[in-house]
Amino acid sequence: MMIVSGLQQLILHFIDGLLKEEILRRSFKEDTVYKEPIFSIPGTPAVVQHEILNNRRHVLTKDAAGLVKLWEITRGVVVEDYGQVSFNEKKQQLFEMEELRYQLFAVAKHSGFRPTSGHYVCYIRSSPNMWHKMNDSRVTCVEEEAVLSQEAYILLYAKQGIPWFSTAIEVQKPCADPRISDSSPNS
Repeated sequence: MMIVSGLQQLILHFIDGLLKEEILRRSFKEDTVYKEPIFSIPGTPAVVQHEILNNRRHVLTKDAAGLVKLWEITRGVVVEDYGQVSFNEKKQQLFEMEELRYQLFAVAKHSGFRPTSGHYVCYIRSSPNMWHKMNDSRVTCVEEEAVLSQEAYILLYAKQGIPWFSTAIEVQKPCADPRISDSSPNS
């Protein structure tokens, strides 16, 4: 016989599907408030409202006493006790913290009938507001709307917080010898 703590029991409920899948999908579409507790954690008031956050590691709960808490599922502990605050406002605040993790930095476009033949054009974002179109030996600046309207073949994303390409160029020391600084082939 296995003895489990209250939060471990809660996690087992999630895993075993005792909380219906449609309840888990409600997120912002509607409030999940129960007239009767859906489960109890021994030693604490019964949970009447819950939300799995979009990082899938935390659950925000509101108990019968009106206390809002953030639980870490993997460790089974309360990470943050917010007290008697608005559950919906706290939920929205926590969801916003996790919203954007990656940013589009390149788009590859292919025109042709097969991937092995045809023509490729690449759009590169060099800074937050600067896009370049790489078309064979020609590089031109383009508007973001033009990039986003392409029929993309490949989308490339960078993790948010990674320095932009233009930042890397700015920190490089310029070469003293102009013959060496131009690395483009003569054609």
